Amino acid sequence: MSVEAQLKSEFALQLHTWRTDEGYSQKGLAKELNLTRLTVWRWENDEQFPDQGSLHELQKLTDWSDAQLKALREQWETTKGRYPQYRIRDREIVASEYGGDYRKFTKALFDATGDTMGKVSEPFQGTVDDRAAIFRSSPQTWRVLTSHGNIVGSWQFVCLTEEHFERIRNGVFVDSELRESHLEFMDYPGDYLAYITAIFRDQSVNDMGIGNLLIKSFAGVLEDLAKYEAYVKEFVAFAFTTKGRRFAPKLGMDAIGLHDRSSPDTPIYRFHMMGQHLPETEIGKVFPNLAARYADHFTGKSDALPENHTM
Repeated sequence: MSVEAQLKSEFALQLHTWRTDEGYSQKGLAKELNLTRLTVWRWENDEQFPDQGSLHELQKLTDWSDAQLKALREQWETTKGRYPQYRIRDREIVASEYGGDYRKFTKALFDATGDTMGKVSEPFQGTVDDRAAIFRSSPQTWRVLTSHGNIVGSWQFVCLTEEHFERIRNGVFVDSELRESHLEFMDYPGDYLAYITAIFRDQSVNDMGIGNLLIKSFAGVLEDLAKYEAYVKEFVAFAFTTKGRRFAPKLGMDAIGLHDRSSPDTPIYRFHMMGQHLPETEIGKVFPNLAARYADHFTGKSDALPENHTM
């Protein structure tokens, strides 16, 4: 293998190999995908990675699996992407960094979110042991973002029984009450009720790209679940900080009142969104395939969306 090839990403190498094996020129592949030859050239030279729409069309041609594409994307983003120092991690981080101990992982996450958690009262935090059990039992619905091995961001949502979701939506439930028995798991097709327990980014790291990567991974998980007909029909979240109250509307969530434990000194706002409205949100605009799946599922309409979407 040439030195130049050794420096290329797995995506660029595999795309070039597949294209030449199938007898496509760059111009010919671009025509199949309704793109310019320059776009394909940029993919094969690691100048850019396909957007969600182009990646979906490329997958149809190549028959690459979802798992293969996910691995190629993650390898490209950690070596060639705009934010190469960052990695989105799932439950593999518990095994590789914490010896499989979810309690150690949860403790590290609590420590990393110190500035944010300092604004949250103890009843809302819950204990490390209780949270560790939740992370262990629902690996589909959380991710952390690391930089050089340190946790700099995370998000988590949990799907709940209707009874417990109703209590959260009404603002009469705190996280310290949350137990595994309250959860439902998105292992089967259906509509679920999701409580977004946290979206955190390390405020000491002055990089707006962290927020983009977290939202991108959040949307990616929702899209992966939707491929197996598992959808979120309602989202609810609490906001403890001014930044949280500004961020929730960007996700398409509407303020629906204060939490029962709110006070004039520490207002705690409740936010809510119906899944059918996801296509109209900023996430829906940036991730057209996700938007189309949700639109088709909830309304039976998946109107064509603009071709170019980037985050």
